[in-house]
Amino acid sequence: MNFRIAAGAAIAVALISAPAVAQTKMSGAEIIKKYNKDKDETLELAEVINLGVKLFEEINPDGDTTLESNETAGRITEKDWKRANKDGDKTLEMDEWLSILRKRFDKANPDKDGSLDAAELDTPAGQAVALMIVK
Repeated sequence: MNFRIAAGAAIAVALISAPAVAQTKMSGAEIIKKYNKDKDETLELAEVINLGVKLFEEINPDGDTTLESNETAGRITEKDWKRANKDGDKTLEMDEWLSILRKRFDKANPDKDGSLDAAELDTPAGQAVALMIVK
């Protein structure tokens, strides 16, 4: 086999098997403006959990009580999936989804004040939270 063909095939396999990572199209300030209901310029954990529950329902087209991997594509990593899916049933129940979200919230909240401001939402950790609360 030609080296170029083999290298091209390897790259194609890597691209196909690599998980697509969704990108939010909203800045931290836009997320705060749209979703912060109490107008304190932050999202508290309770607000984030509420948004996570809503998104779970929105990305669950079959309306069952679980998310399959295709429904979470680009939102959570394979590592997150395996860590949260303790029962190994290849689906995520709401509590497992929210467990991932809580861990991401904690990571995005380095000052541990219990809320995320626009600057925190603009960090990579904050954007990981946004993937689970913004459609």
